[in-house]
Amino acid sequence: MWHLADQDTSILINYKVDGDFIVPTSASYRVLSSDGSVIVSANLLATSSTELVTIPLAYNGLAGSNEYEDRFFEFTFFHDGKPHRKMIPYHLAAFIPLTATPADVRSAIGLDTQELPDNDVDMLKAYFSLRWQNGDSFKTALTSGGQQAAAANEAVMLKAALTICDSLEMRALIVVRAEDSQVQRSSKIDFSKIGNRISQRLATALDTATGTNVVIPNLFALSDPEDPFSG
Repeated sequence: MWHLADQDTSILINYKVDGDFIVPTSASYRVLSSDGSVIVSANLLATSSTELVTIPLAYNGLAGSNEYEDRFFEFTFFHDGKPHRKMIPYHLAAFIPLTATPADVRSAIGLDTQELPDNDVDMLKAYFSLRWQNGDSFKTALTSGGQQAAAANEAVMLKAALTICDSLEMRALIVVRAEDSQVQRSSKIDFSKIGNRISQRLATALDTATGTNVVIPNLFALSDPEDPFSG
């Protein structure tokens, strides 16, 4: 998961042994850099089967001109007298002027907050994926203002949406109930066509943002632009 540097970072940990939640007798954590050096360590509360750990912003800075850095959150806990150790990798990124939001991703693929919560949408991961693929031209587009910046933001949103498409059918509930109301989705939705359309929109957005002819592989093996809801 990606987090912004120079601010508090929260990590949710689950105390599990053989797949079962437990309450440990004691626990501690440490944060490691990519070279294995310890950045910070502390004891944990260990009063329930889950715990939200906040790493203070003082330990979340980037070195020099780094755009991002890898971090490794290692926690150790004891249960029935035995130690258990787990690792959660994450990434810190410098501030990125994104105006695209998880709500935009939900709109693009037709899901609601129950089916696709904000925490399931990794906008920073989508940005860096495009940044690595397209080089400095994409970074420049995002900060340029005007049409290029708008297109770059749309590309990030669409890239994040595209990563959700693999699980789209499982996420999209056929029937959604809210109190006394009920929303019925058509069972004839072709989810692969939604992914295909997003791929096409992403290629167009990247072309506008970077000024290059970007070709997005058709991962869904479709050749027609039929409406995914009506066929």
